[in-house]
Amino acid sequence: MVKVLFLLKLSLKPQLKHYGNFMPTPQLLQLIPTIDMVATPISEVPLLVCQVTKFKCGGISVGMGISHSVGDGQSCLHFIGEWSKICRGETETVTNVPYLDRGILENVETLAEHKFHHPEFDQPPLLIGSSDNLEERKKSTTVNMIKITKDQIEKLKNRANENKGVDDARGFSRFEGLAGHVWRSACKARGLSDEQPSRLDIPADVRTRLNPKLPENYFGNTIVRAAAFAKVGDLLNKPLSYAASKLRETSANLTDEYIKSYIALIKNVPDVSKYRNLDAVGSGLGRFYGNPNLKSTSWMGLPLFGVDWGWGKEINIVPGVVASDGKFFIIPTGDGDGSFNVLIGLQVEHMEAFQRHFYEDM
Repeated sequence: MVKVLFLLKLSLKPQLKHYGNFMPTPQLLQLIPTIDMVATPISEVPLLVCQVTKFKCGGISVGMGISHSVGDGQSCLHFIGEWSKICRGETETVTNVPYLDRGILENVETLAEHKFHHPEFDQPPLLIGSSDNLEERKKSTTVNMIKITKDQIEKLKNRANENKGVDDARGFSRFEGLAGHVWRSACKARGLSDEQPSRLDIPADVRTRLNPKLPENYFGNTIVRAAAFAKVGDLLNKPLSYAASKLRETSANLTDEYIKSYIALIKNVPDVSKYRNLDAVGSGLGRFYGNPNLKSTSWMGLPLFGVDWGWGKEINIVPGVVASDGKFFIIPTGDGDGSFNVLIGLQVEHMEAFQRHFYEDM
């Protein structure tokens, strides 16, 4: 379940001061309804939860949790945008109608069996010399929000393109440059050896990658998991273009045929629960994507801002929780100046070094 918090301003009075920069903390999570995803039978888990909180300063927060079984980020923001229109009384002309026939994805013609090896379903690499990740799971984590300006992200993008290969004529994107930089910074902060394998998971939207493409405004979850792999020594000793190329290579592999093989694999698994990532909600179950690995979520291309329930434009929107080591978000700041926040969870012992490397190596 994805948890999102909208923060709105009703007056010029001071608002929400004690929440600082809206870092996901246990205090902030109190503004969003919480479901025990482990103890609650799946048939009883609500598809949508919402909590509206009014503050003495005149501000209001809207805390939401939406099941990923219902929709991905694009679908959820579509829903929120249309909901806010209804709240404003704009119900006479509905122009952004969702495509609700989920069967169109369920009935995608797939292969009888998966044709490709799908490493995204393999167990993530362990620390060299370890037979499991039990000790890593036990270590305390913390969350940090690091701002990167428009000029800084362009600098990273340009650095990534300085040594690009002939196969990368299109040039690396802002995401590839920034995510590659986060990957390298985390490896340095964790003090990993050159021979240590590391994995960076990247959620990818396949709406336009399938042939035929899914209808515009398809409402559902079209996110598949992709995984980039590299040895730490290669990530750190080679230019940023190397990390960016690993991300580009992973994205390029998501062809129509590969995605249909991915779907075929899921359809033929008797119990898909072994692929669920419950560690992200603090259950201690599911696969662990922490040290020496990372898991990204990019909101760079999503229409996050401009939601108005009739109270005025929001002042911020943030994830409600970053509950695991190695998880990071890339989120527009809402300032309108092209800046972003990198919101990352790491083990306490690694966070200070990560922030130092993030800025010094830029």
